[in-house]
Amino acid sequence: ETVLPDGTVLDLLSSLRKDNTGYDIKQLFIGSEGTLGVITKVALATPASSSSHNVAVLGLKNYDTVALCIARAREYMGEILSACEYWDEKSMELVSENLDIKEPFSQRHPFYLLFETSGSDNEHDVEKMNRFIESICTEPGILDGVMAQDMKQIDELWSIRENITVALKDAKGFTYKYDLSLPKVKAMNETTFAVQEAIQRSYKYPEAKVLQFGHVFDGNLHLNVWNPCYSLELKELIEDTAYTYVAKNRGSISAEHGIGQLKISKLGYSKPEGAIDLMGGIKQLFDPNKIMNPFKVLPPANSR
Repeated sequence: ETVLPDGTVLDLLSSLRKDNTGYDIKQLFIGSEGTLGVITKVALATPASSSSHNVAVLGLKNYDTVALCIARAREYMGEILSACEYWDEKSMELVSENLDIKEPFSQRHPFYLLFETSGSDNEHDVEKMNRFIESICTEPGILDGVMAQDMKQIDELWSIRENITVALKDAKGFTYKYDLSLPKVKAMNETTFAVQEAIQRSYKYPEAKVLQFGHVFDGNLHLNVWNPCYSLELKELIEDTAYTYVAKNRGSISAEHGIGQLKISKLGYSKPEGAIDLMGGIKQLFDPNKIMNPFKVLPPANSR
């Protein structure tokens, strides 16, 4: 349910899984950040929690092995795979040293990959997880691995990935944060490497650290760059490099967090000019007086 700028209450509440009766208008309000109306009610599906949960973490030698493991995981655990997260060695170091969180292995590795399965038959799920591990254990890029034996260990392994942003907050200095979406697993590392190379070539930020982590299964890269202090020049260097690479790969500059005010000028990296013009037309149709969350999402030329 949405209240439009003129006060009209638009009732689009529905729990139907299929409804092919013309335009799916509710989708216009998802991601509009309040620029078209105020969402007042939502219908949410609440499926029962899975009775079987299993988590494993792998230590990997390189990113090519990350991509290989993702492909194998889809093959061996596709229907029960509920999460697949990754982080790099710098992220692991940050969490371990800033938050005193236990590392999963005695030695650090260039990359870490966490898999979670959710199902209804634990014996069946463990068997599939074991078959997956057997399929990749002889690969030269697999350096270490651990499978949680109980919920306590599951929570401990998840806490590493979930506390990377917390550790960044505790680190002295300034962190540039980017929420990118890319269509291919390998493009996530390539984007990170391109930013790291650009910073190194500038010779201006010797202490800067480029970290990568995120939801690798759906191509969502959380690119973070730490520097002892804020620099507008560094910000522009990171964004020009990262967003250019995103555009080249037909990705998105905002996978989850939206556009708001800060990314308005960068919208063209993700949307063609025709799409931005159409968004402006939709804004004009719903909110001709520009009273709904003004100066957000759309460039000024499209929001007047």
